[in-house]
Amino acid sequence: MNILGTEWDIPRVILWCFIIVIAVTLSLAALTSTTAFGAYNAEWDGTSELRNSAADSASATPVLIDSTGYDQLEGSGTLVILLAPQTAYSPAEQARVHAFLDRGGTLLIADDRRGETNQLLAELGVSTRIDGRQLRDPNQFHRNPALPIITNTSNTSITQGVDQFTFNRGSTLTTGNATVLAYSSDFSYLDENENEQRDQTEPLQSYPVLTTEQVGNGRVFVLSDPSIFINQMLDRPGNRNLANGLTSSYDRVVLDSSHGGEIPLTIQFWVWLKQTPWAQAVLAGLGPLLLGLAVHPRVRSVITIVREEFFERNTSLDAVTFDAEERTEYLRHQHPDWDASRVERITKSMEQLDTDTISDDDE
Repeated sequence: MNILGTEWDIPRVILWCFIIVIAVTLSLAALTSTTAFGAYNAEWDGTSELRNSAADSASATPVLIDSTGYDQLEGSGTLVILLAPQTAYSPAEQARVHAFLDRGGTLLIADDRRGETNQLLAELGVSTRIDGRQLRDPNQFHRNPALPIITNTSNTSITQGVDQFTFNRGSTLTTGNATVLAYSSDFSYLDENENEQRDQTEPLQSYPVLTTEQVGNGRVFVLSDPSIFINQMLDRPGNRNLANGLTSSYDRVVLDSSHGGEIPLTIQFWVWLKQTPWAQAVLAGLGPLLLGLAVHPRVRSVITIVREEFFERNTSLDAVTFDAEERTEYLRHQHPDWDASRVERITKSMEQLDTDTISDDDE
């Protein structure tokens, strides 16, 4: 088989195809994630679309994979979106977030569970808390009461033009001293016993679901459903408008994934490289070094040998020729049990085969 002027046998072609498939598969695995709410998860429960929107507005890396990234963020004009943290923030990490707020930064925290999020809110001095019970609305919903549509919204910078958005098994908030920006309808209730139906002890009333309050020189928004921003839910009524309102209201939008589960190793390396000047300098120096090695005579000779061995090697038998004496000696060495007449007969047959092949080529 001739490909681009080089002879390839079928087994070698199959081997290279297999190597390419494996390499592509490993590359994709290194660049994607299956973590729920993950910024590099392109499946239904990931937030890769939100990450792409953030990348359009961010002058730096749109995802924080480590809380030390807060130290590099400008305050004023920067929004950090924190969705459903899976682990608690240490005191040192809390201090970094607080310092970001003191520089005039804005933080949006979205979760539907108590625990790590409420702990972080308390440490930051935010009065709002996540209730944790599921919000349902049998009167105003998308497909079923577990997906209530929120229509009672205030006209602020992030909700401007947003007249509704849709929850997905979200919760509610206790507001403290915060300003409420959105409420559920008057026909919503909290499913205390999680039986997915309203009981007599579960009153119908409006609940706060989005708040804002000043913290130092910064601002914190709290939303009681992180699912609004997953890929599948962005197409539900109003959710994409809310996401676009967030990303367009700030100069830079960054997703905090430092406590959101596994980050692909390739992404971790890339982000580390962008944040590490000395590593960039080393990598920049490797280019000229490798180029210099490539043009060095000894290195070029090695490259030539490798290319000829693996890519330009002609495996055709026509390239190897023996005279009658060499063939006779070879057959005697390989088959000492053959008698002289048999060796002579086979040698003549091989000579005749060569003669026929040359005749065919001439034609």
